[in-house]
Amino acid sequence: LRIVDPRRGRAGTVELLSPLASGARGTAWSARTEDGGEAVVKVPRPHARGAPVLEVEARILEQLEHPNVIRLLGRGPGGV
Repeated sequence: LRIVDPRRGRAGTVELLSPLASGARGTAWSARTEDGGEAVVKVPRPHARGAPVLEVEARILEQLEHPNVIRLLGRGPGGV
């Protein structure tokens, strides 16, 4: 999956490994970054009513930097 880091404007990829959880807005996947790091990728469902909520969530995560909060690595197609 191709992503773009919103802070640095740098493109990269993550490999989806296995689904972790699924809900009304989408599915969370275990993933591996290009450098071998572990990540979780939230993939929204097509035409999900929660897409605007995911956009707000992504904007908030872009602004946060704290050891107890997950870090936003990037956004995929559609901006989320």
